[in-house]
Amino acid sequence: MMKELKMTENNIRQYFDFQQLLKQFFLKNQCVSTAQLDCWLNRIKEKLQHNEQNDRIDRELAIINANQTLRSYGFAIKKVFCKSSDETFYTLINETEDALTAKSMWTRNENSFYYLLVDAIVKSFLQIDDNDDNDGFNLNEHLAIGMTSANNVARNTNITIILGEKILKNWINQYWFKKIDRGSKITLGVRTLTQKSGYLIRKYNLSACKHCGLVCFYGSKCTKCNICWHEKCLQSSNNNTCSSCNQPLSNNQICK
Repeated sequence: MMKELKMTENNIRQYFDFQQLLKQFFLKNQCVSTAQLDCWLNRIKEKLQHNEQNDRIDRELAIINANQTLRSYGFAIKKVFCKSSDETFYTLINETEDALTAKSMWTRNENSFYYLLVDAIVKSFLQIDDNDDNDGFNLNEHLAIGMTSANNVARNTNITIILGEKILKNWINQYWFKKIDRGSKITLGVRTLTQKSGYLIRKYNLSACKHCGLVCFYGSKCTKCNICWHEKCLQSSNNNTCSSCNQPLSNNQICK
Protein backbone atom coordinates (compact mmCIF):
# COMPACT_ATOMS: atom_id res chain seq x y z
CA MET A 1 0.00 0.00 0.00
CA MET A 2 2.78 2.42 0.95
CA LYS A 3 4.68 1.44 -2.21
CA GLU A 4 1.63 2.15 -4.38
CA LEU A 5 1.17 5.54 -2.69
CA LYS A 6 4.83 6.39 -3.21
CA MET A 7 4.64 5.49 -6.90
CA THR A 8 1.53 7.62 -7.28
CA GLU A 9 3.23 10.60 -5.66
CA ASN A 10 6.27 10.07 -7.87
CA ASN A 11 4.11 9.99 -11.01
CA ILE A 12 2.37 13.19 -9.97
CA ARG A 13 5.71 14.90 -9.37
CA GLN A 14 7.03 13.72 -12.74
CA TYR A 15 3.87 14.98 -14.45
CA PHE A 16 4.29 18.49 -13.05
CA ASP A 17 8.04 18.44 -13.79
CA PHE A 18 7.27 17.48 -17.38
CA GLN A 19 4.62 20.19 -17.80
CA GLN A 20 7.02 22.81 -16.46
CA LEU A 21 9.78 21.69 -18.82
CA LEU A 22 7.39 21.66 -21.79
CA LYS A 23 6.28 25.24 -21.10
CA GLN A 24 9.89 26.38 -20.73
CA PHE A 25 10.74 24.64 -24.01
CA PHE A 26 8.06 26.56 -25.93
CA LEU A 27 8.76 29.87 -24.21
CA LYS A 28 12.35 29.53 -25.39
CA ASN A 29 11.79 28.15 -28.90
CA GLN A 30 8.36 29.63 -29.79
CA CYS A 31 7.98 27.46 -32.89
CA VAL A 32 9.19 23.89 -33.58
CA SER A 33 8.61 21.16 -36.14
CA THR A 34 7.08 17.81 -35.24
CA ALA A 35 10.52 16.19 -35.55
CA GLN A 36 12.08 18.76 -33.19
CA LEU A 37 9.30 18.32 -30.64
CA ASP A 38 9.50 14.52 -30.76
CA CYS A 39 13.28 14.67 -30.30
CA TRP A 40 12.83 16.87 -27.22
CA LEU A 41 10.09 14.60 -25.82
CA ASN A 42 12.40 11.59 -26.12
CA ARG A 43 15.15 13.41 -24.23
CA ILE A 44 12.72 14.44 -21.49
CA LYS A 45 11.44 10.88 -21.24
CA GLU A 46 14.99 9.72 -20.51
CA LYS A 47 15.60 12.58 -18.07
CA LEU A 48 12.45 11.80 -16.09
CA GLN A 49 13.19 8.07 -16.30
CA HIS A 50 10.10 7.11 -18.28
CA ASN A 51 11.75 3.84 -19.20
CA GLU A 52 8.75 1.53 -19.14
CA GLN A 53 7.87 0.25 -22.62
CA ASN A 54 4.25 1.35 -22.35
CA ASP A 55 5.07 4.68 -20.72
CA ARG A 56 5.33 6.60 -23.99
CA ILE A 57 4.79 10.36 -23.89
CA ASP A 58 1.81 11.17 -26.11
CA ARG A 59 2.63 14.32 -28.08
CA GLU A 60 -0.92 15.55 -28.67
CA LEU A 61 -2.02 14.82 -25.10
CA ALA A 62 1.03 16.68 -23.78
CA ILE A 63 0.04 19.76 -25.82
CA ILE A 64 -3.57 19.59 -24.62
CA ASN A 65 -2.46 19.42 -20.98
CA ALA A 66 0.05 22.25 -21.43
CA ASN A 67 -2.60 24.47 -23.02
CA GLN A 68 -4.86 24.10 -19.98
CA THR A 69 -2.27 26.01 -17.98
CA LEU A 70 -0.97 28.31 -20.72
CA ARG A 71 -4.43 29.64 -21.60
CA SER A 72 -4.82 31.06 -18.10
CA TYR A 73 -1.92 33.36 -19.02
CA GLY A 74 -3.28 34.19 -22.47
CA PHE A 75 -1.03 31.80 -24.41
CA ALA A 76 -1.58 28.56 -26.31
CA ILE A 77 0.40 26.05 -28.37
CA LYS A 78 -1.14 25.79 -31.83
CA LYS A 79 -0.62 23.01 -34.35
CA VAL A 80 -0.31 24.21 -37.95
CA PHE A 81 0.57 22.56 -41.26
CA CYS A 82 2.99 24.40 -43.56
CA LYS A 83 1.96 23.64 -47.14
CA SER A 84 5.10 25.14 -48.69
CA SER A 85 7.38 22.70 -46.83
CA ASP A 86 4.88 19.87 -46.23
CA GLU A 87 5.68 19.96 -42.49
CA THR A 88 3.63 20.25 -39.31
CA PHE A 89 4.71 22.79 -36.70
CA TYR A 90 3.75 23.61 -33.12
CA THR A 91 3.90 27.31 -32.31
CA LEU A 92 3.33 29.29 -29.13
CA ILE A 93 0.87 32.13 -29.73
CA ASN A 94 -0.45 35.02 -27.67
CA GLU A 95 -4.25 34.62 -27.74
CA THR A 96 -4.82 38.03 -26.15
CA GLU A 97 -2.48 39.99 -28.41
CA ASP A 98 -3.48 43.63 -28.79
CA ALA A 99 -1.92 46.61 -30.57
CA LEU A 100 0.42 47.30 -27.64
CA THR A 101 1.84 43.79 -27.32
CA ALA A 102 2.10 43.45 -31.10
CA LYS A 103 4.31 46.53 -31.31
CA SER A 104 6.40 45.71 -28.26
CA MET A 105 8.20 42.82 -30.02
CA TRP A 106 10.01 45.11 -32.44
CA THR A 107 10.89 48.77 -32.96
CA ARG A 108 8.40 51.02 -34.75
CA ASN A 109 10.36 50.79 -38.00
CA GLU A 110 10.68 47.01 -37.71
CA ASN A 111 6.95 46.76 -37.05
CA SER A 112 6.22 48.82 -40.19
CA PHE A 113 8.67 46.70 -42.19
CA TYR A 114 6.97 43.48 -41.05
CA TYR A 115 3.44 44.57 -41.97
CA LEU A 116 4.57 46.01 -45.32
CA LEU A 117 6.12 42.63 -46.16
CA VAL A 118 2.93 40.81 -45.14
CA ASP A 119 0.89 43.28 -47.20
CA ALA A 120 3.02 42.77 -50.31
CA ILE A 121 2.82 38.97 -50.03
CA VAL A 122 -0.95 38.84 -49.44
CA LYS A 123 -1.71 41.38 -52.19
CA SER A 124 0.22 39.18 -54.60
CA PHE A 125 -2.24 36.40 -53.73
CA LEU A 126 -5.29 38.68 -53.97
CA GLN A 127 -4.38 39.63 -57.54
CA ILE A 128 -5.12 36.07 -58.69
CA ASP A 129 -7.89 35.77 -61.26
CA ASP A 130 -10.66 33.68 -59.68
CA ASN A 131 -11.25 32.08 -63.09
CA ASP A 132 -7.75 30.57 -63.14
CA ASP A 133 -7.38 26.80 -63.29
CA ASN A 134 -7.59 25.79 -59.63
CA ASP A 135 -6.35 22.24 -60.25
CA GLY A 136 -3.05 23.53 -61.61
CA PHE A 137 -2.74 26.23 -58.96
CA ASN A 138 0.55 26.54 -57.07
CA LEU A 139 0.16 28.55 -53.87
CA ASN A 140 3.91 29.20 -53.65
CA GLU A 141 3.85 31.05 -56.97
CA HIS A 142 1.21 33.52 -55.79
CA LEU A 143 1.49 33.89 -52.00
CA ALA A 144 5.06 35.17 -52.24
CA ILE A 145 7.34 37.98 -53.35
CA GLY A 146 10.93 37.97 -54.59
CA MET A 147 13.76 38.39 -52.09
CA THR A 148 14.96 41.51 -53.89
CA SER A 149 11.50 43.08 -53.62
CA ALA A 150 11.33 42.09 -49.94
CA ASN A 151 14.65 43.73 -49.14
CA ASN A 152 13.64 46.88 -51.02
CA VAL A 153 10.54 47.24 -48.80
CA ALA A 154 12.90 48.30 -46.01
CA ARG A 155 13.47 51.59 -47.81
CA ASN A 156 9.89 52.63 -47.04
CA THR A 157 10.48 52.30 -43.30
CA ASN A 158 13.71 54.27 -42.81
CA ILE A 159 15.61 50.99 -42.49
CA THR A 160 18.72 50.56 -44.62
CA ILE A 161 18.75 47.67 -47.06
CA ILE A 162 21.70 46.07 -45.21
CA LEU A 163 19.87 46.24 -41.87
CA GLY A 164 16.65 45.13 -43.58
CA GLU A 165 18.40 42.02 -44.90
CA LYS A 166 19.62 41.20 -41.38
CA ILE A 167 16.15 41.71 -39.86
CA LEU A 168 14.50 39.60 -42.55
CA LYS A 169 17.05 36.82 -42.02
CA ASN A 170 16.18 36.78 -38.30
CA TRP A 171 12.46 36.65 -39.09
CA ILE A 172 13.02 33.73 -41.44
CA ASN A 173 14.99 31.89 -38.74
CA GLN A 174 12.14 32.60 -36.29
CA TYR A 175 9.51 31.24 -38.75
CA TRP A 176 7.73 34.58 -39.35
CA PHE A 177 8.59 34.18 -43.04
CA LYS A 178 9.87 31.30 -45.13
CA LYS A 179 12.21 31.13 -48.09
CA ILE A 180 10.89 29.17 -51.08
CA ASP A 181 11.90 28.50 -54.69
CA ARG A 182 15.54 27.87 -53.76
CA GLY A 183 15.68 31.05 -51.72
CA SER A 184 14.56 33.38 -54.52
CA LYS A 185 11.20 34.20 -52.86
CA ILE A 186 9.65 34.51 -49.41
CA THR A 187 6.18 33.57 -48.25
CA LEU A 188 4.36 33.80 -44.92
CA GLY A 189 5.89 31.61 -42.21
CA VAL A 190 3.98 29.44 -39.77
CA ARG A 191 4.24 32.01 -36.95
CA THR A 192 2.60 34.66 -39.13
CA LEU A 193 -0.08 32.18 -40.21
CA THR A 194 -0.91 31.42 -36.57
CA GLN A 195 -0.12 34.53 -34.53
CA LYS A 196 -1.41 36.95 -37.19
CA SER A 197 -4.22 34.78 -38.56
CA GLY A 198 -7.01 36.94 -37.12
CA TYR A 199 -5.35 40.07 -38.49
CA LEU A 200 -5.06 38.54 -41.97
CA ILE A 201 -8.70 37.48 -41.99
CA ARG A 202 -9.97 40.90 -40.86
CA LYS A 203 -7.58 43.08 -42.86
CA TYR A 204 -7.90 41.30 -46.21
CA ASN A 205 -11.33 39.67 -45.82
CA LEU A 206 -9.77 36.21 -46.17
CA SER A 207 -11.38 32.88 -45.33
CA ALA A 208 -10.91 31.05 -42.04
CA CYS A 209 -10.66 27.26 -41.98
CA LYS A 210 -13.87 25.85 -40.53
CA HIS A 211 -11.91 23.20 -38.59
CA CYS A 212 -8.93 25.03 -37.03
CA GLY A 213 -10.00 28.67 -37.38
CA LEU A 214 -6.72 29.77 -38.99
CA VAL A 215 -6.54 31.69 -42.26
CA CYS A 216 -7.06 29.48 -45.32
CA PHE A 217 -5.73 30.51 -48.73
CA TYR A 218 -6.24 27.24 -50.60
CA GLY A 219 -8.08 24.03 -49.80
CA SER A 220 -11.55 22.48 -49.93
CA LYS A 221 -14.59 24.72 -50.24
CA CYS A 222 -18.37 24.61 -50.00
CA THR A 223 -19.50 26.74 -52.94
CA LYS A 224 -22.95 27.10 -51.40
CA CYS A 225 -21.89 28.34 -47.94
CA ASN A 226 -18.53 29.81 -49.08
CA ILE A 227 -16.77 27.97 -46.21
CA CYS A 228 -13.22 26.62 -46.53
CA TRP A 229 -11.13 23.86 -44.97
CA HIS A 230 -7.41 23.24 -45.09
CA GLU A 231 -6.69 19.99 -46.89
CA LYS A 232 -4.93 18.55 -43.81
CA CYS A 233 -7.76 19.64 -41.49
CA LEU A 234 -10.31 17.93 -43.72
CA GLN A 235 -8.25 14.73 -43.74
CA SER A 236 -8.23 14.67 -39.94
CA SER A 237 -12.03 14.97 -39.82
CA ASN A 238 -12.53 12.14 -42.37
CA ASN A 239 -15.38 14.04 -43.98
CA ASN A 240 -15.75 15.54 -47.46
CA THR A 241 -19.10 17.24 -47.00
CA CYS A 242 -19.98 20.67 -45.64
CA SER A 243 -20.74 20.60 -41.91
CA SER A 244 -23.41 23.27 -42.42
CA CYS A 245 -25.37 22.04 -45.45
CA ASN A 246 -23.96 18.51 -46.09
CA GLN A 247 -23.16 19.42 -49.68
CA PRO A 248 -20.08 17.69 -51.18
CA LEU A 249 -17.02 19.94 -51.03
CA SER A 250 -15.00 21.12 -54.01
CA ASN A 251 -11.31 20.30 -53.60
CA ASN A 252 -8.26 22.33 -54.72
CA GLN A 253 -10.03 25.66 -54.42
CA ILE A 254 -8.63 29.19 -54.05
CA CYS A 255 -10.14 30.61 -50.86
CA LYS A 256 -10.75 34.35 -50.63
